[in-house]
Amino acid sequence: MRQIQILHGKGISELSAAGTLRFYERPPLAPVIHSSRSPREEWQRFLSARHDAVLELAALCDLVVTRLGQDMANIFFAHAVLLEDDDLTGMVNEDISSGLTAEYAVCHACEHFVAEFRALPDPYMQARAMDVLDVSRRLFRTLEGWREPDPLLRGPAILAVSQILPSEVLALDPVKLLGIIACEGSLDSHSTMILRSMEVAAIAQVEVPRDWNERQVLLDGATGRIYLEPDPSLIHQPAVRTPRRAPRQLQMR
Repeated sequence: MRQIQILHGKGISELSAAGTLRFYERPPLAPVIHSSRSPREEWQRFLSARHDAVLELAALCDLVVTRLGQDMANIFFAHAVLLEDDDLTGMVNEDISSGLTAEYAVCHACEHFVAEFRALPDPYMQARAMDVLDVSRRLFRTLEGWREPDPLLRGPAILAVSQILPSEVLALDPVKLLGIIACEGSLDSHSTMILRSMEVAAIAQVEVPRDWNERQVLLDGATGRIYLEPDPSLIHQPAVRTPRRAPRQLQMR
């Protein structure tokens, strides 16, 4: 009898899903350090990008209110507030005044605050580092004028990621997203709250071997287990989400 390989993590939601596992690594931010523009020009670039990012978040809040409710929308309202935080803005201004690019200044300031949050003793506050990362990527993308790639472009999948940011969850196609495995995810993060609200099968804090990429897995959120190439009898259960069986709550447009 073939022995099924099983991994053990921590369930985010008590839901199950089966399908192709696909690793996703978001593009790294690689800002140019020194600017060829004047500090005044770089500062105006930052202010313009921040304005556009706040407008994006306002539109996202309106969308989330209608789909998931006010509590989830408040997450992104807090992101907009963070964008205008005096300490963050002051650090960005200081770097720009030293002849550095707005992109580098944003990354540098956000790295500082990520480190501060992660050093706090409270796990809930540690998880707020993910919100700072989310805000920094949004602002960086706005400055550079590009969009994140779609990890589900090749079809439905259970995504394995090192971490999943709150706005990344909402950007994923809810019909194609079968489940999430967050290898370094926190059970206290806003991402996990959104995943539960969207009723997405999800597991955190488990290391997935790279050779599992593009192979069939079963994700059991109730037990925190992931099965590699499980017996079909396990997959064809009514409660298991597959590419042909999408719960109503996930079919959001």
